[in-house]
This record gives sequence, structure tokens and C-alpha cells, in this order.
Amino acid sequence: MPAFNTHERTQGRLNYQISCNNQENSTLPEVELFSEAAPRAPMPTGANLTVSNINMYESINKYAHHTKAYNLSNLIIRRGQEFIMGIAFNRRFNREMDMFFIEFVIGNSPSITQNTLICLTIGGNNQNNAWGVRVAEISNSEIKVGITPAADSIVGLYSTYVSVITGYGKQRSQRNQTTDFYMLFNPWSRMDQVYLDNEDERQEYVLNDVGMIYNGEHTDIGTRPWNYGQFQKGILEACIFIMDLGKMPLQYRGNAEQVVRKASALMNSLADNGVLVGNWGSEFGSGTSPSAWTGSVEILRQYYKSGGVSVKYGQCWVFAGVYNTFLRCLGLPARVITNYCSAHDSGGQLTTDIILNDDGSLDTDGSDSIWNFHCWNEVFLKRSSMPEIYSGWQVVDATPQEISDGYYRCGPTAVEAIKTKSLGYSFDARFVYAEVNSDVIFYQKDQYGNLNVIFQDSNYVGKLVLTKMIGSNNYNNITDSYKNIKSLLRRQTPEEDSCVPGSNRFILPDTDVQLYFEATKNNKDIILTMTFNNLSNEPRTITCKITGKVEYYTGATRTQFSFITHDVSLQALEAYLLQTVGAVGKCDTVFKGFSNCLLQLGESMSSYPPDMGEKENLQTICTYWDDFHSCATTALADCQEGATELWEKLKKESRNLQFKGSLFELCGGVNDASTPSASPTGLPLLLSSLSALLTWIQF
Repeated sequence: MPAFNTHERTQGRLNYQISCNNQENSTLPEVELFSEAAPRAPMPTGANLTVSNINMYESINKYAHHTKAYNLSNLIIRRGQEFIMGIAFNRRFNREMDMFFIEFVIGNSPSITQNTLICLTIGGNNQNNAWGVRVAEISNSEIKVGITPAADSIVGLYSTYVSVITGYGKQRSQRNQTTDFYMLFNPWSRMDQVYLDNEDERQEYVLNDVGMIYNGEHTDIGTRPWNYGQFQKGILEACIFIMDLGKMPLQYRGNAEQVVRKASALMNSLADNGVLVGNWGSEFGSGTSPSAWTGSVEILRQYYKSGGVSVKYGQCWVFAGVYNTFLRCLGLPARVITNYCSAHDSGGQLTTDIILNDDGSLDTDGSDSIWNFHCWNEVFLKRSSMPEIYSGWQVVDATPQEISDGYYRCGPTAVEAIKTKSLGYSFDARFVYAEVNSDVIFYQKDQYGNLNVIFQDSNYVGKLVLTKMIGSNNYNNITDSYKNIKSLLRRQTPEEDSCVPGSNRFILPDTDVQLYFEATKNNKDIILTMTFNNLSNEPRTITCKITGKVEYYTGATRTQFSFITHDVSLQALEAYLLQTVGAVGKCDTVFKGFSNCLLQLGESMSSYPPDMGEKENLQTICTYWDDFHSCATTALADCQEGATELWEKLKKESRNLQFKGSLFELCGGVNDASTPSASPTGLPLLLSSLSALLTWIQF
């Protein structure tokens, strides 16, 4: 056990002590005299009942309580379920003459009123005790008792004592760490707050120590195997240590709702030096890259052995994986969830606001973010303070995103409340709703800083919600648990939208120009296809601005490599197809500053082979791409100072550049005319996202 400083808290006007430390349970005195002790006649020699041994029957009880997988020699039980305990005395127990207490202590300030001291009487009255006790068997000098902890007992490490009543007081057994036992939540007990009425689900969400976490994109789902390892050596101790270091009062550790809410903060370093340090950058030299972790065991062991030094580094799937281990280890049914196209509503308006500058570029400081995917957890528990329909799976999130009641934490939030838009219930329902159900509102900023709504997308966020399938490594699509899929198949009316309290809703006029775009992968290329349809009987002009950038999965921009403006003129009822193919080489700023010049060249070459009469402005007649180098150099020379130098750098580092009308293809490089058949060399693919930040219509 690491060196540990006792953490205690005080409460109320009397400033009484609240125990927050389960690492060092109190040692009760061996003798406790009656307060009104009086002289008594000596009892016959050998008549005093004394304890000679306590047997916790670890093997039998662990099997019955589904805890045999834990790598611990001490007894581990689940609350609300009977366990057997044997007590050997120096003589046979006499029901008529003898009386003794079984005492269980948790923490270093035991108190009956705080349920940190449990006293069970054998041979006396236990009517006022929520714990049950019965004499199961008396044989020779041993008595077996069946003890049923209360279904809301404190979860943690208990010490065991047996006190015999004598003529002068209590004679108590000595503290013996081999009789200490751990109490866990019990999904098998109907009386427990975390009861789960399905054995297959209990096997998966409580007892399965490995799993699969999903990542990538909703169109290209990736998998990451994860070793939860909740039964491995030192993990249960580490979980209790986390609550101790977070100063969570022991008296509240029997409430699953409070445990999971507190723990969601304790998983990150922003709350009381929690388990993990988040890092969404690209430098991990002082720690371990989040993508290098394959499980929770090493992280929790390192945190425990260091005495609470936060482990570097984690991102959302690491936070979710470690948190899942914590929950399952304590007996809470839990699973990791992946939400694709996950919004981060920092303003609380239940919308995801994307702000474009007056030139069409993204305002990264003012915009909300949309993550390719985000991982959180669900835990199964009863919410006694809410209508029964909202009991069941609850969202809890350990990734630090927004402050909730003074800490970076989230949940528990009823999944059913998210689906039914019942956002008045605790905790953090509005934030979770926005992650999976918010509308994406595009604003255009004018030259004076005013914002105008130009586009609204109600179907982009929460494209897919996945978790591991029971008994399989395949995924289970649970999107319909978070949203009404049928209602998404049709456009909601303003009246339906307005039923979400506190949300910003905008009614946009119907436009008579439609735009469709699709991004697909082709080896190392990203092909962006855009179709413009003029539905009106009049000409329309569309200004399209395309930004190509390298992004992290959180939506944060690593670097922008392309910004292209394209004007499309459509006749009445005309359709137009624009397609671009992009890939990023070593130059992060390939198009910056001279992209317009490249577009001018592309527009001038509307067909292949080009008509000589239409290309009088070019010194060289471009015929397909063998002559393209000369053509591009000539055109670029007149556009921007330094463009030719940049073009030469691009030529050396890449291979095959073509223009076909408004089709722009960058496949990795340029071939000289003298070596048209040179073999490709290829470049590292840095492009992870090509987003169209589009579009406004000029009438």
C-alpha cells in the first residue's frame, strides 16, 4: 500500500468529523467496560466464552457472490446477499446463557449513525438493524451464522470483530486483517440500486474483464480491444484508494448515484489530482501516448503505487476504459459507448454553432466542435428521485469537457430522458442531449461582426451510437436508445423543435438551390463530390468555399492545407457537378496564397484536350498532363510573388497534378514531361478530414 495521508472532512455547526478514509480502518479496543460496572460474583472456572477463531469461508462465499475471479485472498461479497461466517469458541455456545456481538467497521471514525459501524447481536434483539443475522448451525465449539448486509450498505473494505458479553463488559477479538472483507454493489439482488434482471447482461457488463471500444468514423468504424482487468491484483484496492484520495465521505459510498458522479470527476486530473491527465495534442514525450494504452490495469496500478500522481496521458477512449474498470470492479453494471459525430455544446443552447468568417473560413475560436467520435460510459442503476421510466442505463462521462457543480464531470443522465427530451432531470441532461441530438447551425459573420444564420443541419450530430454486443466482439447499434429514429426520417416541424426547453431554433426560408456533397476515400486520396441543383426558373450564382485541413478526431484543426473559392453559375433548372480529389504531402500550406491562381488555371481548361482557340491567355497549350508543368508555372508566375518557388517545392515532393475543368486532382505529385512514366514514390497521408464549410447564395 502506498504512503497515505488521512483525509477527513468536517460538517455542520458542530463541526463533527466525517470519515473519508477506507485505507486505514480503526482498531477497536479488546476490552470495553460497561458504563455502570458493579462488583459481581465470579463465574465458574472455564465458563467465560472466548473467541478462538473466525472463519470467513472465502471459497464458499466468493462462489455464491460471483467474486471468485478477484485476485485477492480476502473475502469479497456483494451487499443484500447472505454470506456465511464461522466463529469458534473455547466451548459450545449456549443460547440461554451466552450473548455476543459481531461488529463490522469501515473507516477510521466508526459511527452507528453514519453506518460505518455495524453491530449484530447473537442472543439478543436486532429488530432495529437493517442487516440480517441468523444462527445457521451450532456444532461443538463452532457456530455458523448467516449475515445479510443491507442492500444499501457502504461499499468498501470492512474489518471484523466478535465481542463476547461478560459480567463487566465486552471482550473483543483482536484485529486480524485476514478476516477483513470487501463489500461490493450487487446487480443480482432485487433490493440493490444496481439490480440488473438479465444474467447474460450481468455476465457481460459486470464480469467480463475484456472488451472492445469503437472509434474511427461512422462510415469507417474502427475497433480497439481493451483489457479492463477489474479482477487483477491491486485493482480493487486502487478503486477504493481513488475514492479516498477524492475525499468522498464513506457514508455516501452506499449510494450508487453519488459514487458514479463523484468518480466521473476523479478519473481526470482536473479534480483532486485524478487518475488521468488529458492530452489532445501531438506531443507525449513526458508520458505515454493515449493510443499506446491497451487496458486499464497498468494505469490504475501506476496511480495507486505512486500515491495518487496523475498518469499521463489519456483521451476519451482511455478515460472511458479506465472508468469502466472502476465501475465493474465495484460491482456496477457498465459499458463503454461510442457516439459518432459527437457535438460539444459549450454554450448550453442545445445547438452546435459553427461560425464562418466573412471570407467563408472557419472561426475556430467562436465555433463549437464536433468530434468524429466520442466515448463515454453507461451505468445501470435505479434513479429513486425520478419517475421509474428514467431508471436503467445512465450516461456518465469521465472525459473533462465542461464544469458541472464545480468539477469537470458529467452524469448520471438517464438515456431515456435524452431520447424523450426530458431535460429537467439531473444531471447534465442538456449537455448530453446536445452531444447526440443537437442541430448544427451555420452562421455567416459579416464585416461588422454580425451573425446571420445561413444553414441548419438537424441530422448530422449523433450519426451512430455503438457499444459492444453481449457475448461477441461485434458492435451493437443502440442509436435508437438516444433518439427517435422514425422522427429523423422526416423533417421536424417548428412546433416539434420548440418542445426542447431553452434551445435556439431558427426557421430558415426554403431555398430553391440544393447542394449535396459526399467525401469518399480512394487509396490516399479524398474525393469530394458536390452537386448543385437550381430548382428555380431563374439563373442563380453560388459562391462555394472549400477548406481542406488536417484535423484531430475532436474536430480541432492541426493544419489547413487548402482554401478554394469557386463560383458556380446555374441557369434555370440546371444542375452542376463539382469534384475535387485531395491529398496532403509534406507541405502543410500547399494551397495557401496561390489556390485562386490554380483555380483560374483549372477553370480555363474546361475540357481535354483543350481547344487552342480558347487558351490564348496561356503561353503554352496544355495537352493533358505531360505539358502541365510548363502551363502551371507560366500561370502562377503572374499570380503571386513566390508562387513559382512554392510550385517547384511542390513538384519535387509530389507526383501527379491534373486539372480537368472544375475537377482538381492532387494525387501526390508532378511528373516532368521528360519522365511521364516515372514510378510513383508517394507521400505520408496527413489528411484526416476534408470539410466543405460552404455556401451562401447570391441572387
